[in-house]
Amino acid sequence: MANSLKLRNTSDWRLVEKPGQVTLLERREHARALITCRDASALIKTFEETPPADLPDWSRIATEQNFSVGEGHVLANGWLEREIADLAESWKAWSGKDLKTDNLVVILNDHHAAWAGIRTGNPPWKCSDGDSSPPGTSVISAMPWTAPRPFCETCGACRMRQRALKNRCYSTLPACGCCPSPSSASPPLKSSTARRLRMPVPLPEAARPRHLLQLGHAAAEGRFSAQATSLPRAQAWFTRELALGTAYDFRSRYIDLGTLYNASIGFWDKLAAIAPYHYDVTRSYLYKKHGNSPTLEQFHQVYAKLEEYHLPVMEHISTNLKGDPKAYMAYMTRICQLNPDEFIDLGQYLVEKGFKEDAAFAYQAAFETATDRVAWANHADWLVNYYFDNGRTDDAVKIATAAAEVYSYRGLETMARLMERMEKWEDAAKHFAAIGERYNDNAPLIAFLERNQERDPKLAEAYKQALAPIFPDGIKDATLADFKDAPVDGVEFTSTSQLLVRSGLKLGHIVVALDGHRVQTLEQYLVLRNMKSEAPLDLIVWDGSAYRQVIAQVPKRKFGCDMESYIK
Repeated sequence: MANSLKLRNTSDWRLVEKPGQVTLLERREHARALITCRDASALIKTFEETPPADLPDWSRIATEQNFSVGEGHVLANGWLEREIADLAESWKAWSGKDLKTDNLVVILNDHHAAWAGIRTGNPPWKCSDGDSSPPGTSVISAMPWTAPRPFCETCGACRMRQRALKNRCYSTLPACGCCPSPSSASPPLKSSTARRLRMPVPLPEAARPRHLLQLGHAAAEGRFSAQATSLPRAQAWFTRELALGTAYDFRSRYIDLGTLYNASIGFWDKLAAIAPYHYDVTRSYLYKKHGNSPTLEQFHQVYAKLEEYHLPVMEHISTNLKGDPKAYMAYMTRICQLNPDEFIDLGQYLVEKGFKEDAAFAYQAAFETATDRVAWANHADWLVNYYFDNGRTDDAVKIATAAAEVYSYRGLETMARLMERMEKWEDAAKHFAAIGERYNDNAPLIAFLERNQERDPKLAEAYKQALAPIFPDGIKDATLADFKDAPVDGVEFTSTSQLLVRSGLKLGHIVVALDGHRVQTLEQYLVLRNMKSEAPLDLIVWDGSAYRQVIAQVPKRKFGCDMESYIK
């Protein structure tokens, strides 16, 4: 018990050397420590080495933090079945009946409705089987509340972070309140907030600060039955900085409410003393105590109890070393021992600093040890080109082949471009075509054919065939003088980004021409964009009142925002 409590309070995963030889409670807290201070890959690795008891707890713990696409597929394996089995066990213990899967959505939605009623002081005094409860008996004492709620919390976390997991929610529980349909008119809210939106009269004591703030925003946007003015202001209700003598709910109080911004340094000293293992507290204390530019010594001092094992802390310290490449490389070596995926960031940094040989070593280490193969494949192109440029063709092919086998967009593109450089046209076309098949984007293939149509008659013919359905009338030239009236078609920016704003563009602007050619659909825009590599985007844009020409210098000719075909 003592070791479990220490694990819970410190998140020091090193306290358990052999996860398979400890109590279930210790194993649970060790898993939580790994996901907090390491990452999902470290947790998954321990499970592979020593499989734990088949419980739903592991998915609940693992989804508390972010995870990669590959890790999401591992976490998706059997998680829904375990949650439903756990819910069925609780249901049987309460009702004496077997849980019918075809009735699961109704049961969960009843749970949401009754939960909201209790929170508002207007509970539906009925059990889920439709029978009235005895006078004075509340629903909360009659239903296994602890069973559905973790299920819905985990489902919500998976839905927000991983397509593989959320698709399982949609297919298994198509009408469940915790899994809004992807076809909903408005973006789904997290399940906890979605439930509160169904309350007729929300009570502030029933919500944490961030929930009350979310309710206020939702009400202001008209997504709530009550008037926004009927909701108490979270800042007025939660007036105390923190629960006395604790760091409970620190993030919500500090970031969402701002109740700690004016707290004295004495308050912060006491807070840091009682919560030395709380990363959010120590990080905030660092800047409150030492200003916006702490020294390296001050970093070490504040993070003294966490630095040896807490990966986010180590990553934070490493950012203070980026001005000194040698010191940064030395410190990153420690980080990479805990998380080999960090070799990818190290390689990127070394490329930017001009240390090509060291960058090649880092990227090679990532190839050999990184667990996030999608992230690695998406950064494999630099190493492939480095090896090819230095006469190491076999090594370049080996890396590119491995990247293509991941089947990510950029992994396939890396292999395709190497084959193009080696003038292996059929192999290059095959991998560019794979991008179109997997990601519904034929622009890279068409750009490849356009670049090389004069090298081979087969490529020229393939280029004409691929272009015809996208540009039925051929690619037409366009200048600013050609546009007078408001557009009837084009490509609209449907979200925003810093790159878009920096380029003088906004959400709702419509692109009608790119690089001197008319654009009527998103597919046309993508094809034209891919025909050049690093050149600035030469755009003609309708801003709602007039047309103007915009030259946008953005990485890889991408704004990093959503775009859709526009039709008036």
